[in-house]
Amino acid sequence: MAADREAIRAKNDVVSVIGEYIRLKKAGRVYKALCPFHEEKTASFHVDPTFQSWKCFGCGLGGDVFDFIERMENLSFVEAAEKLARRVGLDFERKGKQGATSERDQIAQVNQVAARLFREFLAECEVAKQYLTTRCISLDSQEKFQIGYSPDSWTALAGALRRKGISDTVAVSAGLIRKNRNGELSDVFHHRLMFPIIDAQDRIVGFGGRALGDEPPKYLNSSQTALFDKGKTLYGLSQSRKSIAKTDCALLMEGYIDVVAAHQAGFTHAVAGLGTALTPEHGALLARYCNQVVACYDGDEAGRKAAVRAAEILTGAGLEVKIARIQAGEDPDSLLRDGKSEAFQSAIRNAVDLTTFQIENLISSSDLSQESGKETFFRRALPMVARLSSAIERERFVGMLAPYHPRYSSGITVAEAQIRADIEERRSQHAGAKRREWKSPQSAQNSISAKSARSADNRDLRTTAKIMSAAERAERELIRALISTEWRHFVLEQVNEEDFRTPAFRRLHNVIRNAVEFDASVEVLDVIGKLDDAEFSSNIRITLQEILEQAGNMPLMQASILDCRDRIRRQHREELRRRVAELVRRQPVLTVEESEIVREYHRLSSELKDTDGDRTDIGGR
Repeated sequence: MAADREAIRAKNDVVSVIGEYIRLKKAGRVYKALCPFHEEKTASFHVDPTFQSWKCFGCGLGGDVFDFIERMENLSFVEAAEKLARRVGLDFERKGKQGATSERDQIAQVNQVAARLFREFLAECEVAKQYLTTRCISLDSQEKFQIGYSPDSWTALAGALRRKGISDTVAVSAGLIRKNRNGELSDVFHHRLMFPIIDAQDRIVGFGGRALGDEPPKYLNSSQTALFDKGKTLYGLSQSRKSIAKTDCALLMEGYIDVVAAHQAGFTHAVAGLGTALTPEHGALLARYCNQVVACYDGDEAGRKAAVRAAEILTGAGLEVKIARIQAGEDPDSLLRDGKSEAFQSAIRNAVDLTTFQIENLISSSDLSQESGKETFFRRALPMVARLSSAIERERFVGMLAPYHPRYSSGITVAEAQIRADIEERRSQHAGAKRREWKSPQSAQNSISAKSARSADNRDLRTTAKIMSAAERAERELIRALISTEWRHFVLEQVNEEDFRTPAFRRLHNVIRNAVEFDASVEVLDVIGKLDDAEFSSNIRITLQEILEQAGNMPLMQASILDCRDRIRRQHREELRRRVAELVRRQPVLTVEESEIVREYHRLSSELKDTDGDRTDIGGR
């Protein structure tokens, strides 16, 4: 029997599901994190295990576990429900037109089949197995990373996929086969060691192939598909995300084999880019799981340059980045393969910040025995230090640079004073350039455009988190009391359905009242979960989460509950008074509907008479 929405929700705890995508921290009764849907530096994304909901108080987005998967994975509701059902082993049945498998699903399925075929091809190829043995990749690691082999044939995979009933069209869309120069279909990967690229949701989204022969390039990745974008994917993330979250640190490496070797040696928080420059999306992806990254790149010049570029990108994503100093001629894989795991561990432990790494490399590559060499060195080093915002950090580098200054022979104090002066001069020049830029016509136009964009964003935020009136706050306080086991019956006795001005609250009051009449001890979440209206159920969960978080630990009291009720009634009475006065002034004879408004006004006035101690004249007649 196929699972329904509530069965899927009940099995997929919202904290557990969201925790597979981003790093959550317990904060009182909720969990907090940086929002994955907008850039921020302060955690405003809250996950509430009580109401099984999530809400970002920064961008205003929120929902239940289905909404999160829909947004995070860019899926339809049906696709999200199926994914969550499969996650917990529930049967899922698509009905009607929605039953058609999406292109992304088809690619994921064919990639899974291809990975199994590559594993089978590996078992039959002694050359590929010997290469893995040479690189000291164990059978356990081969299994863990599903390493395979693409045969020395241009049609092996294409033919195998056809025999599995997979159409050429789907295989082409997955980037596994393509048309050759003669218009014939052939395999994309040929005589290569195959590394499945698995995303954080454990889907094989693409492949990386390492050439075993002379065919260029040495490394070849799947082309971009509806499921795969190498600029947004990291190799090894599926296998390492739990360790990364646990250690609050990721090891960023250059290649697939580096990652496999690191995991094999116990460094299970290692990931790698996919052969291209790191992107801001890579940084944002890592920031979901940790605050710190150590870049462990090859010790050659190309590796050092790549490490610097990566560190700059990751720093821009708000991560704390350090770079491991790998000796020239070494790389992480060679260190680990040669049994030098202690040396590798030491490199990680003694990793340095970006500026230190750059200046150390500059020192080692400069001719500091000559005055011209020193001048070139400082011309390149000073901008690196001047860009630092921390005065303490700049001062640390003043001491580091002083022994190489041309005036060091006159004393360290003289050298340091000159370096400080040069740094401050560069910072002043930079600040002046920025001020001139702000005054340029183009910059002014850009500033106006940016301001307009921010205003639009703020309008959206004001819509989401508007300043509430006293009556609106009172209404939410009554809802807080209504969902409280201690005060629920008192609210139902003292507060009418009509007292709620918000239709959703009025409906919730009615739903709870009916449920309590049937079962006095019923849980609010159970009531909400059984509603037929899924949209209402999801929205009310978010609202209840907001109400509880905004109230904090403020206690509920009988007097405050009654005061909230009367405050709402007074505002409603005032609104009615204005409408009645307008009706009386506008026409002498009232319709049935308008007469009902007058009666409602008098009813409210009578109910509030004892509380207010007065009666308000509507005037006019």
